[in-house]
Amino acid sequence: MKKATLLNLLIPIALSALFVSLALPRCGKLLGQDELSHYYKLICLLFEQGFAQPKELITFSPHLYPLTAWGFCRLLSSCAVPAIQVTGILCWLGCIWILWRLRGWPAALLAATMPLTLQAAVTIEIDQTILPLTILLLCLAFKRCLRPINSPLSYILLALAMTAALWSRITTPIVLLPLLIGFSIFSISNWKSIIYIITSLLAGILLFAISWWLYGKVTGIWWQGIYSYFIGSFGETTTGARGINVSHIAQSGVYLLFWGMNPFLLTLLGISGWRSLKSVFTQRRLQPEQFYLAAGTWLLIGFLFVGGALFGFPKYQCPALPLLLLAIPAEDVANSKSPKLHWPLWLMAPLLLVALLLCSKFMPDPLYLIRVVLRDMTQRGNGLSAVARSMFKYFSLMGCFVLAYMFFWLRGASHCNRLPYTSLLVVAAVFTNLALALRQNNAPYATGYIYGDAGETQKVAELILSNHWTRETCIIPIEVLQFLPHTPMAFVPPEPWNDLDVMCDRIEREKPACIAVSPLINGTAELQALHENERFQTLMNANYQFYPKIPHYLIWLREPLSIPSP
Repeated sequence: MKKATLLNLLIPIALSALFVSLALPRCGKLLGQDELSHYYKLICLLFEQGFAQPKELITFSPHLYPLTAWGFCRLLSSCAVPAIQVTGILCWLGCIWILWRLRGWPAALLAATMPLTLQAAVTIEIDQTILPLTILLLCLAFKRCLRPINSPLSYILLALAMTAALWSRITTPIVLLPLLIGFSIFSISNWKSIIYIITSLLAGILLFAISWWLYGKVTGIWWQGIYSYFIGSFGETTTGARGINVSHIAQSGVYLLFWGMNPFLLTLLGISGWRSLKSVFTQRRLQPEQFYLAAGTWLLIGFLFVGGALFGFPKYQCPALPLLLLAIPAEDVANSKSPKLHWPLWLMAPLLLVALLLCSKFMPDPLYLIRVVLRDMTQRGNGLSAVARSMFKYFSLMGCFVLAYMFFWLRGASHCNRLPYTSLLVVAAVFTNLALALRQNNAPYATGYIYGDAGETQKVAELILSNHWTRETCIIPIEVLQFLPHTPMAFVPPEPWNDLDVMCDRIEREKPACIAVSPLINGTAELQALHENERFQTLMNANYQFYPKIPHYLIWLREPLSIPSP
């Protein structure tokens, strides 16, 4: 008994230590546009001046995440980037502990080693940090209410969980609401319980609306901002620029695949989905244990069609991951007894370790190939042979691993009848994700929103500083500003480059000292338009000199400004 208790304590501690050790190397790295202009700025304003200037505090979403991060910054007496990133790491540790408690070590291990969760934990955003935890708590509270008999406490917890989720972000809980109501109707035969669930959800929404209004009145912030943003984002992600688009859906699917939803994990989810469908057709009713799969799939596929993968990162799908991991058939692995293993299975452990080290060292990073190499080649008009060769190398290495792994597993499993086949898929999924996670941690480039930046953005800032242009107008990405002192310099986010006539008017009017764009930040179509637009090219040839010495950046400097020596 004592041995089992000690093991139950050591396993989650070991999983937490593994997750933290993989996430910490990603802290303090280059921040992206949304991080800088939204929640990093908001948290720093709260840390420095509190609510002294409430109109400066953005209200795109409710403030549970920035207030939590602000609290950790006060506790650590620092508003540095790593101090803020502690919030996300702790939120995902909470998810991992819940997964371990409910589903055992396979689900928790998958969450602790997935590149998507590791990068999400250190991203200064709501969708990747606190929202997965609050959505998970909401779903836990909802599933508790699906029991035949419930106490009033269960419904109170459901209302509070809905309020907490809405305080994180109002879009995702609202998107989840129809599924919650529909699942309760088709899984519970007692209409009184269904009414209690729906009432609790509506009470949670009402409690949020009242508490957010009071928060706005007390602090002076523009509390109506979240509703304006919700209406605007709904239009933008349905019929607007980020609406349903075949290319966006394909890109989001590819990014999801390489960020952690690998074929082995998808196969596990497919097994669980097949079992659920068979159960539904057999029993003619949804079962409570099928809820996590339904909720995770609802969010994953829903945000695959709307929202997409901004900056090459599937941020909106992050809340779906803990729910999907709760749905994998991992009980076959976690509950299986330890049989007497045949020699091929004992040999697999050191072979897996060696293969992991080799893959993390020599395996091409597929996300780097897609986000950097492919985009760079496309905007320059070069061939795609280098990308094809690297992708072939990646899939060849992974294919060799799969074949060797299958051979040793099947040779050993043939002597061990109690080894479930899902074990093969869990270990393979963990290995694939861990290999890429280690590859990213050892890479000399950033792995966040500005994927592939190896110091080029900082070199643009150094170019501006070395020429004393901090008082000049410079049209540069906002990401450059994190390496510059606070100055009245102009910056242009990627979107305005969509209208080159407006940008050319601005260049003629303001005569900026420096113009910089990058395939790491700007879209490929925008960069191709720069090369093809006659007015822009004429303007650059007449008044500017191209500066080619910083990779992954297109930089023009106004003449007769001097160009520094390399």
